[in-house]
Amino acid sequence: MRLTRFLLARRHVDAAVLSLGFALLPLMNAGGKAVFGAFILSGIYLAFARHRVARSMPRLFSAALLAYVVWTVGLSLLRGEGLDGNRALSYAAIEFGFLFLPLGIALVPRPIDAMVAGARLGVLGVSILAPIQYFGFGERVGLGGNEAIFGFLAAGAGLVSRLPAERASRFLPNGKAIFYLSFLPVILSETRAAWLIYGLAMLFDLRALWKAGRPDSRRSYAALAAGVAIAMLAVVPLASVVKQRFSIGLAEYERFQETGMAGGSVDVRLAMWRGAVILIAQHPLTGVGGTTRIQAVSEATPDPARNGALIRTYKHLHNFALDEALTSGLIGLALLFGVVASFLVSVWRWTASREIRECAVFLPILVGSFGSFHGVLLNEWMLIQIFGTMTVLLTALNPARLPLASTTPTAGVHGPA
Repeated sequence: MRLTRFLLARRHVDAAVLSLGFALLPLMNAGGKAVFGAFILSGIYLAFARHRVARSMPRLFSAALLAYVVWTVGLSLLRGEGLDGNRALSYAAIEFGFLFLPLGIALVPRPIDAMVAGARLGVLGVSILAPIQYFGFGERVGLGGNEAIFGFLAAGAGLVSRLPAERASRFLPNGKAIFYLSFLPVILSETRAAWLIYGLAMLFDLRALWKAGRPDSRRSYAALAAGVAIAMLAVVPLASVVKQRFSIGLAEYERFQETGMAGGSVDVRLAMWRGAVILIAQHPLTGVGGTTRIQAVSEATPDPARNGALIRTYKHLHNFALDEALTSGLIGLALLFGVVASFLVSVWRWTASREIRECAVFLPILVGSFGSFHGVLLNEWMLIQIFGTMTVLLTALNPARLPLASTTPTAGVHGPA
């Protein structure tokens, strides 16, 4: 009876708490971690105390994620890698936790609505704070943390804000405006690797607008003209930021090609990646391990006498595919891609909503573009953003979801099961 009363009490607050968790993510507030941790612990309890409820988990995605985690952890333990400083084990533990999130949020009647509302609030928050830090203090925006991680979280929250909510608040309506607003803090973080998704999304949105028919009234034309004018006013003052970031990267690349000496953020990546490719060719299936890969790359890179010491100052290779291939081999990388594939397959099976399918595709593209230059799977904030979005989305769409919520999760704008 105590458990029943507790669940009945939680029913009234879980949606708001889930929204709060997603709102705090782009703000990089530790409360966001606490929210997801609490839901995961609740899911673990339900899975082991009432193991029958595990049948409601998204099976294909859960099996793929479990296989990836077991391979990563098992390979690390077989190598005898210690627990201290073993990032592969700590981040695998976080990924394993998200297996139980669907059970932990079983009392949320409309998980997508809760996630979207939180993401939209988060974007509004960082869109206010980012200009204050950038123009007030003249520095890249990171809200006290890593600027690249902040840029990814802002872009991830922007993607979630594109999703259609069944019962959207009039203060946070459905639409693409908040998504494009999230581009402001992303630009001010000067995170180049997160910019691609906005151009791609714009192409999709223009295509959808064209297929819907051209505006046939003066009011519609005026609204479009106003939107274009606002966009130009926002982009033009920031054009120098974009130009500067690209010019610096190009200069480092040209210098590295001429001298072979790394000294910046772009050329050191090139030096690391060349060494990583050599090592992957030598150890293709299982890699060299997460605790030794940086040292191994510093020795395998061309001209290690000049670039090896600089490489050893880094904690990862700033490329998720090379990091994964060296940590867990090409087998581990294939299992990771299997997790993404299972997510997309499940979304396609469970909904016909074009907007949800688009967001499901954009998320791996964002992870891929950002992860091509950063350790996107080697930070707890980004892991929560990625796997939190995927699992909440699959939980809402899953036709076998626990019958604890009061509404059907696949009804309305979310399409048929």
